[in-house]
Amino acid sequence: MPWGRKVPRSIAQWCQTPVFVLALCLVAGCSTAIDTRLMSAASNDNVGAVKALLGQGANVNARDEHGQTALYHASWKGRTEAVKVLLDAGADVNAGNHVGGTALMGAAWNGRAEIARALIARGADVNARNSVGGTAMMIAVTQGHAEVVRTLLKAGADVRAKNDRGLTALNLAVASGRREIAELLVRAGERE
Repeated sequence: MPWGRKVPRSIAQWCQTPVFVLALCLVAGCSTAIDTRLMSAASNDNVGAVKALLGQGANVNARDEHGQTALYHASWKGRTEAVKVLLDAGADVNAGNHVGGTALMGAAWNGRAEIARALIARGADVNARNSVGGTAMMIAVTQGHAEVVRTLLKAGADVRAKNDRGLTALNLAVASGRREIAELLVRAGERE
């Protein structure tokens, strides 16, 4: 072992080594410094840094303390170019955070229709559910993002899906006074 250290002979000794701590962190889903920099670069749409960090071995699917990936961060912030680079690098388009939120749900929350289309084109599950049974459609509806709703409808999102409280996207649209979106959902439901 480097630096003249002796090889640990017991589990207690192993638990005190930097290698053990790093391994524990990796198993627990902690991100390393390079992975954290990747998430930051993606969040800031610094495409050059994203590419460089991936080239240096950053884990495209590393997660932060909330279980969010660089793709989630970029989608949430509307960083279209970073999203494309991460998808090209093999980012898991359906990775869910600690509450089941996906990159598509992050895009839906903030009205990022172009990013939603890019994620869907790469296989994002338009009917994925978070920890309360919510879908990207329900999120887009409650936030009032009609263009994202149209995008999700075109991709085949289930307008009849219910969350854990038994509410559909249409119920949520009516409750939040989203008349235009409610009309879109009614027309889509009639076509089914």
